[in-house]
Amino acid sequence: MGSKSPSKLKYKEAVKKAEEDAYSDKPMNPPSHFDERQIRIYGDKYHMFANKAAYGKSLAEDMALLHGYKYNEQGKLERITQ
Repeated sequence: MGSKSPSKLKYKEAVKKAEEDAYSDKPMNPPSHFDERQIRIYGDKYHMFANKAAYGKSLAEDMALLHGYKYNEQGKLERITQ
């Protein structure tokens, strides 16, 4: 019905690109072919996904500390020795 409308497809494209960029730690940079609406959607969703990714990373670090591990500079888990 309305799922193939150009407006909805543009929305989905903006959301997908924002999700990919945010989760792969790329800087916020909407593609040049996006229209005004897509740029606005991209910006909103990029921040949402970036916050989710930061929360997940923080949660993983907290859980690692709870179980006696920490992440080193290379991002690998290592046992905390005392």
